[in-house]
Amino acid sequence: MDVGDRVIVRLPGEGVCVPHPNGGTATYKASGTETNGAFGLLEFTVPAAAAADEPRLGGRAHRHEGADEAWYILEGELIVTIGERTIHAPAGTFLFAPRGVLHATINPGAQPARYLAWITPSGIEGYLAERAALIDAADGDPDPARLDALSIAYGIGFADE
Repeated sequence: MDVGDRVIVRLPGEGVCVPHPNGGTATYKASGTETNGAFGLLEFTVPAAAAADEPRLGGRAHRHEGADEAWYILEGELIVTIGERTIHAPAGTFLFAPRGVLHATINPGAQPARYLAWITPSGIEGYLAERAALIDAADGDPDPARLDALSIAYGIGFADE
């Protein structure tokens, strides 16, 4: 195999984009099949709340039993909780959550937030595409048991379950 066969190039706006349950998107910049399982890289957008009195959007508290996750904030800001620590993370912030540690994100700002998420080893990035497909196939109202089974299959545990 030529080294050039393993090179991944995603220009701005490129990559497979799937809807995220928070109303934003996750764009696959590199998948485990492309990195030989080493990592997955996703670009997330998190919209701002539509009005000041609406709940802020983000990723609800969860943990990955078999993967580490790191974030780099590109635009906007997030409030990130990792374990017992809560961090105000403006653009330029890097964060890391080891496997098994509960973590969550919230966009506290009036503007959308955009960030990169590395998942090592790869695998969990497939969860978002499968979850979006389940939601789409059920016209937005998927069977909770199927969503739970999907989370279990990917080693994802939610704090509220």
